[in-house]
Amino acid sequence: MTPLRFPSKTTPWCVQLPGRFAADRKRKTRYFKTREEAAKFVSQVKKFGLAAVHQVKSVEQSAKEFAPQVLDALERLGGDPAKLWEAVTDYERSKLSVKPATVREGIEEFCAVRKKKVARRTHDDDRWRLLRLLRAFEYHPLSSLSESDLRRFFDKIPGHSRSIYKTVKVFFRWAREYGYLALNPMDGIRPTEDWGTHKGIYAPSTFERMLRIAAGLEGPLPGEAPTKRFIALLPWFALSGFCGLRSCEAFPSFRESDAIRWGDFYFSRGFVEIRDSVAKRTRKSSSRRHIETAHYLEALRSWLALCPKGIGFVVPVRERRIGVLKTEFTRATGIKFVENGFRNSFASYALTYDGLQGVGKLALEMGNSEPVCKRFYVKTLEPRTGKAWFNLRPEGPVNVIALKGAA
Repeated sequence: MTPLRFPSKTTPWCVQLPGRFAADRKRKTRYFKTREEAAKFVSQVKKFGLAAVHQVKSVEQSAKEFAPQVLDALERLGGDPAKLWEAVTDYERSKLSVKPATVREGIEEFCAVRKKKVARRTHDDDRWRLLRLLRAFEYHPLSSLSESDLRRFFDKIPGHSRSIYKTVKVFFRWAREYGYLALNPMDGIRPTEDWGTHKGIYAPSTFERMLRIAAGLEGPLPGEAPTKRFIALLPWFALSGFCGLRSCEAFPSFRESDAIRWGDFYFSRGFVEIRDSVAKRTRKSSSRRHIETAHYLEALRSWLALCPKGIGFVVPVRERRIGVLKTEFTRATGIKFVENGFRNSFASYALTYDGLQGVGKLALEMGNSEPVCKRFYVKTLEPRTGKAWFNLRPEGPVNVIALKGAA
């Protein structure tokens, strides 16, 4: 939205208003005598919105018309001119000193900058989550959003909203740092328990059935013949269920994404490496980590032995194909996937394996901080419940033995 030349002697400048500023969603054109008038119009529309601009009057007209209101405001402030001036200064600091932008324009700029700094999957997730904010406040000046506006926004989001809260918080922090806001309205808003802590887990018996069906050791339903149709899901089940890998670490999301490869397994040396390019990006200088707990690796190795081996990715398909297979798996077996269920189950059962595992070591192997690990992944279970989970084997539950040799 910038001033443009127009072939007219009386109004040689024009501004094309995007459809989002009009009630009928159609593009409009405004004409002006000078470039300065057109530029002022653009600035006011971005700062106050189109409806408010139509009401703008000259300083002299405004002073005459609003003199009674000014006197009333002064009286409400105790007749102290200093307080009135303080209010004007505060408005100037919080509204006039920031870059004028609507919520849409701010989100578009944020996504453009963010695209260069985060993984493609993170960027796409951010865009999808910010759509809710865009639909709620598309025409609002970004600097006019208040804490109460955002609290009402979160109240209207059905179900789990923690991921949306996280992205919106990042967006407003960025807007404050880049001069679109004088104050961050998200500073006083904290997530509550009902904002979506997903702690659902699988029962060991359910997980065993999922593993055996994917491996082709038993049919999708009792009485049905085994099938290899879901073999591509088996390494994902094992990697996330026995080592707590995130989905984006277990299999590639896009063509250019990286994920764990067969060369990342060092069973003879007692660990699995999650390389920097595989691990989820964080603010740490390096996200590389190692998984070395013996019963994790022994369980993983026993089920990976049934997977087709290669030299590339352990999970041979990308995210889109995984989604299709999940739908088919649920339709064939009646087993519904729990959101983040494998990682939650891993964390919860790991802490109840023998009573010796602490949250600190678990958090390191999951690639999280201790508070995040405890709050979002660990569900309190009875002592030693984890043995039933990590002792699952293709030939049946067994006692965990020490690692021997390479895979």
